[in-house]
Amino acid sequence: MAVSLSKIKSFFNTAKPGTKTKTVLPVKEGDNYSPLPFNPYYDAGSIRASGDIPTVISNAQKYDADFSQAIWSVARFASTPIDILFMNDKGEFDADKSRQLRTLFDNVWLASVNSPDLNELADNIIMELFKQGGVGLEVVLDQFKLPTNYVLIPSNAVKWKKKNSVFVPYQTGQGKEISLDIPTFFFVNTDRAPDQAVADSPLLAAIQSVTFKQQVINDIQRVIRRAGYPRHKVTVLEEILRKNAPANVRVDPNKLAKWLKDQLSNIGQELSKLNPEDAIVVFDSVQVEYLSTQGSMTVDFKPIVEILDSQLTSALKVLPSILGKYTGGSSQNIASVEAMTFVKTLTFLQHRCDKILSQAFTLTARLLGMRGFVKVRHHPINLRPELELEPQKLAKQNRILQLQSYGHITDSEAALELGILHLPEEELSGTRFLDGQPSTDTENISPNRDPLGRSITGGDGAGDTRGNESSS
Repeated sequence: MAVSLSKIKSFFNTAKPGTKTKTVLPVKEGDNYSPLPFNPYYDAGSIRASGDIPTVISNAQKYDADFSQAIWSVARFASTPIDILFMNDKGEFDADKSRQLRTLFDNVWLASVNSPDLNELADNIIMELFKQGGVGLEVVLDQFKLPTNYVLIPSNAVKWKKKNSVFVPYQTGQGKEISLDIPTFFFVNTDRAPDQAVADSPLLAAIQSVTFKQQVINDIQRVIRRAGYPRHKVTVLEEILRKNAPANVRVDPNKLAKWLKDQLSNIGQELSKLNPEDAIVVFDSVQVEYLSTQGSMTVDFKPIVEILDSQLTSALKVLPSILGKYTGGSSQNIASVEAMTFVKTLTFLQHRCDKILSQAFTLTARLLGMRGFVKVRHHPINLRPELELEPQKLAKQNRILQLQSYGHITDSEAALELGILHLPEEELSGTRFLDGQPSTDTENISPNRDPLGRSITGGDGAGDTRGNESSS
């Protein structure tokens, strides 16, 4: 029998976090991680790729603009609200328990400092999946065997070994091996091959491109500093210096050579202290002029940079416009396909996130006495403004209510599709409750027309279709 919401709250209020539970140990320096070390073709300045792959990607995210923007954009675009849907033993949507669970999570995380809320937890999972290809999640229990926290475990903090043709997770710490093959630990991958324990990072292909591009940019910087900026050429007139040398120095060739060398060094040191805007004041024994580049900047780096940008954009799996790359000549159809591909990538990451959250929250619900399972669902990603979606939402609502009215779907299924966390007091499925009600004209609804929602008939403003009539 399911416990009441008040009892659930009291459990969380009296629980002492971290008591009598097997918690995943933190990773210590020197541990042998599962991902193999990556040996890059190029060493690119601040992005040192001499360590393991997670370290390489972490450094690239910090120091490379394209890498940072790609990860940031994926995290922002994929961050949509999530629904927690409780299903009973028959697989039917239970609106009351769904509302209880959502209220429980909101209350617990609202009063906690360290625990993330639902959307923050989902965003972190998606980011780890995109960066590393996998992520672990542990449900931390208290002394009452009730969930008190959810801890994310990076994929490089988990080791794997094959046991009875199955990969089993474990960690090493404090001189012993700790098994993670426990009911409270979950792990999800992106695209794992059958002979792999953990999927490769989706950004693995971008490491070579970003390191090589960084090297090219460093070379361009050296060329610009040497030949692009004007430099001074200072000529010291040796004959005048010889005439002004002290008498005892002029008669001794060795002393004269040393004296000339010292004068040249002193002049160089004084000129090197000047700022670009400072004036140069010297005797007539020194001549100052600009050093000509003489055509040393004739190399065109633009084609090379464009090729590198194209490779890097493909490897980072984002839209070129997100990285600020100019794609001249692309048609509207190509842009639409690129946007749809990008949304499909984000939706895939959301589905993987929904899977591991559904497993963790199902365990939570069962430990709280609820019989059934939990489904976590992200809201769909849409690149259009919310107001442009209103006509399509109204059309979907009308279709669902029609199916409910004729009994093709139950009240629970209708509430699930409409995102409503409560059911009607009386059963409406199959009662034909829409008969005799004014229907919505959805014939002219189109996502490519009337962006302000004027394609729906009836009403004022958003439902006005005047001006669309055909003239007789």
